[in-house]
Amino acid sequence: MLSKSKISGVVWYKSLGFSILFWFLLLSLVPLLIISYESNAISVKSFKEAAYEDLKHSVELEKKFIDNWFYYRKVDISIWSQTKANIDFLTLLISEYKNSNNNLSEFVKTYNYVDIRNKNQNDLLKLVKHYDYIYDLFLINDEGDILYTVAQEDDLGTNLLEGEYSSTKFAASYSKTIKDGKINFSDLELYKPSNNVITGFLTAPLVDDKGNRVGVMAVQLKAERISSLFNDGVNRTSNYLLSSDGLLISDMASLTDRSKVEALVLKEWYISHKNEESLETMSGYKNPFSQDVIGTYDNVDVLGVKWILFSEINEESIYKIANKATYKAFIFFIITMIIVVIVAFFISRRIVKPIKSLLDASIKFSRGERDVSLNLGCKGEIGELESAFNIMIYSLKENEERLKEQTSEAKKALQELAEQKFALDAHSIVAITDVKGTITFVNEKFIEISGYPREELIGKNHRLLNSGLHGMEFWNNMYATVSSGKIWHDEVCNIAKDGHFYWVDTTIVPFMNENNKPKSYVAIRTDITDKKAAELELIEANEIAEESVKAKSEFLATMSHEIRTPMNGVIGMLGLLMNTKLDETQRRQASLAEGSAKALLTLINDILDFSKLEAEKMELDNIDFNLRDELETFRDTIAIKAQEKGIEVILDTSDIKTDIINADLGRIRQILFNIVGNAVKFTSKGHVLIKASLTLVDKVNARLILKMSDTGIGIPNDKLDRLFESFSQVDASTTRKYGGTGLGLAIVQKLCSLMGGKIDVKSDLGHGSTFTVDIGVKLSKSSSLVKTPIADNIEFDKNTKVLLVEDNQTNQIVAQGILNSFGLNADVANNGIEALELLKDSAKKYDVVLMDCQMPELDGYDTTRAIRDAKAGKAYISIPIIAMTANAMAGDKEKCSIAGMDDYLSKPLDPELLRSTLAKWLLKKDKVENNSKKELLLWDEKNALNRLGGSEKLLKKVLLIFADDIQNSLKSLKEAIEKKDDSGIKLHSHSIKGSCGNVSAMKMEQMAREIELNESEFKEEELHEKFQELQKNASELLRVLDEYIKKDASLHNIEKKLSELEIIKIMLFLKEELKKGSYIDTGSMDIFNISIDEARDLKLKKLKKEIDSFLTDEALVTIDDILNQVM
Repeated sequence: MLSKSKISGVVWYKSLGFSILFWFLLLSLVPLLIISYESNAISVKSFKEAAYEDLKHSVELEKKFIDNWFYYRKVDISIWSQTKANIDFLTLLISEYKNSNNNLSEFVKTYNYVDIRNKNQNDLLKLVKHYDYIYDLFLINDEGDILYTVAQEDDLGTNLLEGEYSSTKFAASYSKTIKDGKINFSDLELYKPSNNVITGFLTAPLVDDKGNRVGVMAVQLKAERISSLFNDGVNRTSNYLLSSDGLLISDMASLTDRSKVEALVLKEWYISHKNEESLETMSGYKNPFSQDVIGTYDNVDVLGVKWILFSEINEESIYKIANKATYKAFIFFIITMIIVVIVAFFISRRIVKPIKSLLDASIKFSRGERDVSLNLGCKGEIGELESAFNIMIYSLKENEERLKEQTSEAKKALQELAEQKFALDAHSIVAITDVKGTITFVNEKFIEISGYPREELIGKNHRLLNSGLHGMEFWNNMYATVSSGKIWHDEVCNIAKDGHFYWVDTTIVPFMNENNKPKSYVAIRTDITDKKAAELELIEANEIAEESVKAKSEFLATMSHEIRTPMNGVIGMLGLLMNTKLDETQRRQASLAEGSAKALLTLINDILDFSKLEAEKMELDNIDFNLRDELETFRDTIAIKAQEKGIEVILDTSDIKTDIINADLGRIRQILFNIVGNAVKFTSKGHVLIKASLTLVDKVNARLILKMSDTGIGIPNDKLDRLFESFSQVDASTTRKYGGTGLGLAIVQKLCSLMGGKIDVKSDLGHGSTFTVDIGVKLSKSSSLVKTPIADNIEFDKNTKVLLVEDNQTNQIVAQGILNSFGLNADVANNGIEALELLKDSAKKYDVVLMDCQMPELDGYDTTRAIRDAKAGKAYISIPIIAMTANAMAGDKEKCSIAGMDDYLSKPLDPELLRSTLAKWLLKKDKVENNSKKELLLWDEKNALNRLGGSEKLLKKVLLIFADDIQNSLKSLKEAIEKKDDSGIKLHSHSIKGSCGNVSAMKMEQMAREIELNESEFKEEELHEKFQELQKNASELLRVLDEYIKKDASLHNIEKKLSELEIIKIMLFLKEELKKGSYIDTGSMDIFNISIDEARDLKLKKLKKEIDSFLTDEALVTIDDILNQVM
């Protein structure tokens, strides 16, 4: 509380007068000081800029001079290298050397060599004498042999590619000229044959009249000639030249050894800027002569060799002029400060005096005197302050009376509110939270049902009671409703302190502030636990019933495998028997048995398809095909059976305007065979009409409508409703007369639904029926299809070697019999272990493997992985492997592909399908071998599609799995390399290799294989470089795969890019909204749905999860982390 005791005076340095004086001086002098400082800085800067312009001009002139000097040297050697005398001289030396039978060093000492040299070198000697920059001239053949030099030093008679001087820059320049056929410069170096003088070489090709390169001519330059272009000392401005390895070129004449610039600034610049092309300026460094200078530099490109040209000026000469200007500015500041102090003193006294009078009146009023007033007679703001003070005294007197009345009214309102609260607490569960969900109030009912004492609830977030039963969409909807100011109502399951769940009927009412934003929420609940318990029991009973139905379907699907395996043997053996010499009775009996077996197989397939559809495991395999051709082929097939009954099958395709579509051809055929097959079966005379039409929906989608009419027995109207039920037929007599399971139309209806369509039927009893199928298809992106060879015309190479891996003896005999009918023989392995041994021990390489999937000891999947991992030898890594399986459930084909198998056949084996599949892989063998010699592709889309039977949908599914796995594998490989874990490196590189092979990522597969096989031979730096290359390739591969996966996707999946500024704006917006407690719908924000970069994507994913889970504090920390990273 404020004391009413006597108010003591203030010390002088805390007085208003002193404060006004102080701030007056501060606000007057500080700007003046800053202006003086900035003016001085600008002066110094202008002096420096003038110096910089001089330096830039100097370095540009020097650069032009150097460029011109080397240009004329290039012209010189270009002329000499085209001189016929020099070309003939080298040609003569090459010829004599080849005929001498001496080695190179002996040849140059022979009499014939000396004689040839003396007769032909006069022109070259004149060049050395005439041009002061030439130290020596060389003639070198294409093999790198130095056959002639003017100076005749130790390098004469040596080889530049393999000899003593093969590591010199001279040798490198020679090699480059041999490679590109151009004039090249070697850069400067210490050249041992010339007593370690610093020198450089120009090399040019010697080409004869026919355009054939004879060899190379080289000119050895005198470094002193280059050094003489620059000053030896440092005057006001000095220039010098630095080579690509830090060699000081411009002062070569005075140096006795390889001298490098030791100035720290130049070293740092050279490391970080040696590849830059633009002119730059440096300041405040010591030059090579240990003087403080400012300088500029520029790159000099001498025939591809990078040099740096420096120009410098002494800093001391610049700062002398600037210091004089600084002294004058200081004197001006001191004089101004004295004037300001005097003026400020008098002004502060004039202001403070009336304020002291106001202070005295205020003290009197605080002591209880109510008749206080001011009468200062001042004008301006002080006069207005006087009037305001007098009005304030009058208002305070009135407010004291009014406050007494309001206090009485407030006590009455509080009493009424307490009564209302008591009534609410007696019947409802009530809680109040702030906008962040922090509990600020709970009533006794809330404490009773939750089991928490009040002190454990107040200040805690309401998530304390979250049972986890409701998903994020539920809570997002709740927060979206209340944050917009609307009342939310729903049933919520909470968890009590002791762990039991309880249900409450909840109404949440938001209370809004003056900005129409929620400031708190009041939740009113009613206990409905008993009611929800009854509902849950009903739901559980329903789920048990559904599980029972699915279990039945799963059982049928699993049992079909066990039935199909012996069926493969029965049908296969009957097929082989039909190919033997049988009499008419035997052939008829075998034919009847084969027909019965195939009928049984059809029944099994119907049950299997129905089971897959019931279990929701049926997947469509969409491919491109010619609709018109396929319908005509089907018409021809079914017409054979129809002609036996004297029925005509009519096909009308006039309404098909686009032939090539993309859909599941196998399922469309199944629909046709079921409906048209029934039509033929139940029609004794007349015809069956198939009318097909294709209606375009948009540029991508279309509707295929198949209308199939017959003149058969028809269907009674009262039976139409049950027509598509499973195992149902019109009546029992139908089954006895015509046969059938009653599953066909049930399967057709489910297939139509799966393909986004429907089936309708109309029938006139005794006159026939009309079935109309309307399904969705896509338009093909191709205008035509590649024709595949007809299986009947395929002839296999008799030397083709086939490995059959099959554990069932009957299936072995069947498969061998079919292969024998193709002119092929097969070796048999009873399991995967035997197969690996046969592959490793075979003298002649196998061409293809037929692989059963389910085998003892080592199954087909693991055997395939072992072959792809070179456990049967590197020769078989890419051998075609064709899966043979009695399974036919969804996912089996994908499982085979992931294991590394190239193709897929179902049992029982169809001989013609086996023939065409073998042809696909055997007949393209030569093409594949030729392609392997070419450069490996980043990703072979066509091969990847072929591995999955052309199913783009299945390929995208496999690629999504691959994209997720490969990033984890790369991370694990990186950790293993950093830890120097040899076994880990082999394991993870092996895993990457296998994954890449499965999706035809050829280039990355090869890189991973190289790391796996050569890991122990790589040095640490090489291993890191290999991993960086692998990671870079992976990034490019994932980008390509992502584009492929997103192809034809909806617009919201197109990758976007955000600028750094946009990210900062979004983060600041989210931060502000979180602090307000606003609801944020992350699903509608682009930043959470696009890719920025790998590191930031992980943080954004974490932030989204925190916001969606209402973890406000954690989300604010993550936002700060992202902002720090961006800014």
